[in-house]
Amino acid sequence: KNGGEPAVCYLYFDLANVKSRKILSCSNLEEGFLPAGLFPRIIGNTVKWAQQTKGREFSDWILTNTHAHLYFGDDEFTMDLHENINCIKLTIASEVPARVFHKMLTIVRDSIKDYLGDRLVVTGLIKYDESHYVDMASMGLLSEDNGNDKTDKPEPKLKIDGQFMTLDQLREHCWQWFNKISKQTKK
Repeated sequence: KNGGEPAVCYLYFDLANVKSRKILSCSNLEEGFLPAGLFPRIIGNTVKWAQQTKGREFSDWILTNTHAHLYFGDDEFTMDLHENINCIKLTIASEVPARVFHKMLTIVRDSIKDYLGDRLVVTGLIKYDESHYVDMASMGLLSEDNGNDKTDKPEPKLKIDGQFMTLDQLREHCWQWFNKISKQTKK
């Protein structure tokens, strides 16, 4: 649906008192905290909502202890547990992947609140290369204007391995998140 290639991000879990970072390395991810039992709770809450979207039949879904293949209406996505880096990999096949991401982020935050209150936080990350993950929110990738606001705000820059990366460079690298993003609608 999305130019043939799905959009991929990682939902990273850590304690609320840990300082937010724009760039995380693999070793940073290993220091996070993803409590045992949270993934099945997230799957349960996601299934509950997905059933309300009147997407595909339940028989089309795949659910295991570490993987879920689901549908939100016509949008197809998977969740894979990556305990070693305290993440859930979210792969979205949709013309507007941000729509599914935002709903998943809400479901995950509600699941956390029910489970641990405000002591645990989740961050959406894009894998930039084999060693670096970029915080999607810090670059304005999934804000209400999805990084399309061209006002006089300074363009955020990130430094990866000593080189600065602009929002346009990140967009080129992660184009799946920007496909038809300006036509985003809430489902």
